[in-house]
Amino acid sequence: MVATAPPALFLDAFTSVIKLADLLEAITKSLLFALLIGLIATVNGTAAGRAP
Repeated sequence: MVATAPPALFLDAFTSVIKLADLLEAITKSLLFALLIGLIATVNGTAAGRAP
């Protein structure tokens, strides 16, 4: 069974729990982590390509 709730109620509950600063922090940390992993993989791949 699925309970139906108005979207406005869901949005109100969501915004009362999560603040904009928390959301931006989570997105920023995720992007920085992805960039770091990409940089490490690039450096490892470049170094491996040069080794005989």
